[in-house]
Amino acid sequence: MLGALWYGPICGAAWLRAVGKTKEQIKGGGGAIAIAMVTWLVGAVVFSALTKFSGADGFQALVVLAVFGWLGFAMMAMVLTTTFQEKNPGMLWIDGSYQLICWLLMAIVHTLIPAIM
Repeated sequence: MLGALWYGPICGAAWLRAVGKTKEQIKGGGGAIAIAMVTWLVGAVVFSALTKFSGADGFQALVVLAVFGWLGFAMMAMVLTTTFQEKNPGMLWIDGSYQLICWLLMAIVHTLIPAIM
């Protein structure tokens, strides 16, 4: 849902300009959404494992882990990809901020799960 909002009404126009396409030129539909769901599910499982291995407990520790994970893994990879594939730097900020929000959402969910169960 966040991706639909982020790449739709929130940043959709800026994202289309950054990739140099029109709305009509974008393809993917259900297949792309399914891939995104699977990759974020894998990311959530890995984040859960990192919380256990690191001993991160409580909201503040999970937020720190999320920010470090985003900075050290997601942003680093995106900076390298943007640089070496000569992509529009605007993509870095649109995609990077989306990724940060996703990592922070994982921290929030991991904080709430024990309270629910």
